[in-house]
Amino acid sequence: MNTKDILEKSEEFQFFKKYYQREDFASRYGISRMEIRHSNFLAWLLNSQKSHQLNEVPIKILLNALLENKYPFNNTIKQILKIRKYELSDISVYREKMNIDIFIKFKLNEIPVCIIIENKIKAIFGKEQPKKYIDEVKKSDEFKEIICLYLHPIFNDETDEAKKHNFHSITYQWLYEQVLLPILEKIEENEDEKTKYVLEDYFHCLSTPSGDDYGIIITKKEKVKLDNFVKENKSELLSFFRDLGNNKEYEKFFLDNRNLFLNIINKYINLEEKDKNIDLEKLMKKALSSKIYSIKGIKCKSISEFVKKILLYFRDNREEDLEKLVNISGEDKLMVKEKEILKMPHPQWYKKEEKNKIEYKKDTYYILSSWYSWEYWELRDSIDKEFPNLDINGE
Repeated sequence: MNTKDILEKSEEFQFFKKYYQREDFASRYGISRMEIRHSNFLAWLLNSQKSHQLNEVPIKILLNALLENKYPFNNTIKQILKIRKYELSDISVYREKMNIDIFIKFKLNEIPVCIIIENKIKAIFGKEQPKKYIDEVKKSDEFKEIICLYLHPIFNDETDEAKKHNFHSITYQWLYEQVLLPILEKIEENEDEKTKYVLEDYFHCLSTPSGDDYGIIITKKEKVKLDNFVKENKSELLSFFRDLGNNKEYEKFFLDNRNLFLNIINKYINLEEKDKNIDLEKLMKKALSSKIYSIKGIKCKSISEFVKKILLYFRDNREEDLEKLVNISGEDKLMVKEKEILKMPHPQWYKKEEKNKIEYKKDTYYILSSWYSWEYWELRDSIDKEFPNLDINGE
């Protein structure tokens, strides 16, 4: 067997292929990255009165995890939590109370406490909203401790902005490891198969690729499989990525399994314990950077340069097709008016730099300038399909 066949037929590769192809409840209904749905689920799980019958256990696990994570509780609350023998009562969990994603209030040994959770998966952490939330809660003068949490994936981290508003940053990975897994253990103790299935299905939703991300968390099983995959196929991976840029068979295999490869690599990057002698991301980038991006014989060193050249070409020579080209990459348009950037799903991908600027019909536009090397193939193929007579190639 050649290198491609060894990788493809490995137990771990087949595991990931089946795992990421399996549908969970959220992906089946196209809601796997909708913040409102995740907030709904977490509010249900943390609510002591819901059907899972976990009572106050989820809140206790969350509080204990925050203590371990060095959340800055006031001294009274910190000392109570350190003892670990405390009572929770009058627990209420709300969605969108005072526009707060998840609002939880309860009494800790009769001390009134509340938790504010600002949940952001793709959206930006607001600069004004958090202050309004805290001010609104403080108005009642009801709580002796207001716990403010900013929940987010690793890839959407605005911890610095959150800190300015006294929000403590927690990632979905941390939530999974420190809160959700211990909750799952309690569910297993209760032999509640129905709730266990629901929670494990949620783990699958968080860990599988969706849209432009490659999973929000890495599950325990994925970690084991990732580690084994790299250890058992180290020489094959080195060989595969070394030859990827110049081997048509390898290129086809990579493209056919692109999301699978990207998810494996992205997750391997974030493993705390990994083989430091093999940098999959670096290997892949090196392989893909050997590609030349070209249009009409003009060679480009980056996809951003390629995008700008083709936009300028259409602006100057095929203006009637410019709008179709601009929209070819979906909701993230290839170029956007400066005043409309903040309305885009990912405004941070339009960098306001001179090299990314295009003037068109007396307006200033900026191009979509954040790209991964592998996205060139997809962009090139989309352009070839829409404009078959255009002289673009990746040779």
